Amino acid sequence: MSLEPRLAIFTNETENPVEIFNSGLVPPSTEGWRIIGSGIVLLFLTALWTYMRYWSRKEIGRPFMLEDGLNLAAVIIFYGLVANNFVMVLVGGMGHHMYELQPWHVVRLSKATYACQLLYAASMGLVKISIIRMFMRIFFVRRFQIAGVIVMGFSIAWMILTMLIGILICQPIQMNWDPATPGGRCGDQVAAFSSVGIIDVINEFSMLLLPIPMIWKIHVHRRYKVLIGCMFGAGILTMIFGAVRLYEVLQVEFTDTAYTAVNVTTYSAVECGVAIIVSSSPLLKPVSDKMFGRFLAKTEKLNQGPDWKEKETR
Repeated sequence: MSLEPRLAIFTNETENPVEIFNSGLVPPSTEGWRIIGSGIVLLFLTALWTYMRYWSRKEIGRPFMLEDGLNLAAVIIFYGLVANNFVMVLVGGMGHHMYELQPWHVVRLSKATYACQLLYAASMGLVKISIIRMFMRIFFVRRFQIAGVIVMGFSIAWMILTMLIGILICQPIQMNWDPATPGGRCGDQVAAFSSVGIIDVINEFSMLLLPIPMIWKIHVHRRYKVLIGCMFGAGILTMIFGAVRLYEVLQVEFTDTAYTAVNVTTYSAVECGVAIIVSSSPLLKPVSDKMFGRFLAKTEKLNQGPDWKEKETR
């Protein structure tokens, strides 16, 4: 969840004289390069998985479904999120200490942080809805459909709550980047961000549990069970990133958020990117067949021993 604490300190005063950046573009620090590097990797991986998703759809002749549209919208917004992170580093100075930045750098960073919250909530929310909708299309059992509607409602509520907190926690909106705004006020940001993070982890856990009873009953080839296991492993990884990001939110020092919020920014993008990859993975059977089908078939024959030929002729 990309609810980075707002940059409420607009001073670059320090007891020890340091170089203050005066240029419009801020040279990235090591931490800044980490944000940029992880963003580039995520852009490549999400683009690859999205391409394979729609290639698989075309390969098996399936029409473009609602969940595909939701996923595509989430990917586009995610690209906006990553681009916004680059702006935070290159224009706002994310990764440097506050006292190294000019006030206008901090204003830019605060505005980008505000946008980041909304972009994350929209992208992550659409990914969650896309995943649940995909499961509901696969499993027609009434109990599962009811459970799917409940979890989907939970996901939509999380998305709306996250966006509303980003919009309403400070009033007027200008207060987000100008604490001196007359009559401005902010609520308890730490409590708000932490509570949304906890709800996010619970939401992802409920999504992880949702299809397990149905998948457990499916009788499929062992190699597809391996692929399903890998998919759930990636889903657990998404939840872990969400939990780690929540921990990092609690560690942010509000007196130096440009530097201490780097991990929150990084894990926000990583969680969203991994979720997009997970959402496409169950649909990549044609890709797995093309790339690994022959190898897995040979491996299975070897494991079956000398009787495999006899079994094949039956």
